[in-house]
Amino acid sequence: MTWLNHFYDSSVAIPLSLVVLAAISLLSWKKRGHQVILALTLFLYARYLLWRGLYTLNTGDWASLLVSWTVYTAEFYAFVQILLFAYHAWSPLERQPVPLHRYPSVDIFVTVVDEPLSILRRTLIGCVNQDYPKDCYRVYVLDDGQRDEIKTVAASLNCEYIRRVDRQHAKAGNLNHALQQTSREFIAIFDVDHVPTSSFLKDTVGFFQDEQVAFVQTPHHFYNPDVFQKNLQLEGVLKNEQALISK
Repeated sequence: MTWLNHFYDSSVAIPLSLVVLAAISLLSWKKRGHQVILALTLFLYARYLLWRGLYTLNTGDWASLLVSWTVYTAEFYAFVQILLFAYHAWSPLERQPVPLHRYPSVDIFVTVVDEPLSILRRTLIGCVNQDYPKDCYRVYVLDDGQRDEIKTVAASLNCEYIRRVDRQHAKAGNLNHALQQTSREFIAIFDVDHVPTSSFLKDTVGFFQDEQVAFVQTPHHFYNPDVFQKNLQLEGVLKNEQALISK
């Protein structure tokens, strides 16, 4: 344990941590070396967990030990999450859209319950303005909140409106109910706060030309960066967890 004691001695530990943090800050400022940033972040966290496990757990009595291990387990779980994030973010795939040989018909479903109208309107505007032949897709508002104002908004944007009598099985039931009333070749599903880009259908439908493909899921992108991206100033470089959802 001598080398560990030396490794965690304040005369070594503090300068080492400062050097690593300085390297992370410099690379973040230059917006480069995201793999190095990830590696250094994992190093600091692993070093912290080792220190916590060897030097800080309270073993004075069973109650203290239980509390210490509970907190330590939560911290280790967070480390596992960072490991998985680093695995996905290390070398993310950049799939290119598959060119379309024809334009299959698509029904676009937007589910809503009690969300604000302003959020729904923004999503519907994105859905109805696809760079795709207008006669090849149709937008449906699946209203589980049974609100007349939702029906009015849908009509104002030339969207179909579907309401069911009950709310059995929540969103899954809502979607299954709508599937019984539509018949186009493909279904695109959006939550009420997911605004598609105008190229969404063109970028996704082509993948179904491969007969082995039955489901396509796209990354999520946000107007505001997450905490990890913001603090490292890597908004345009490092992917967040939602952006990696389909990688």
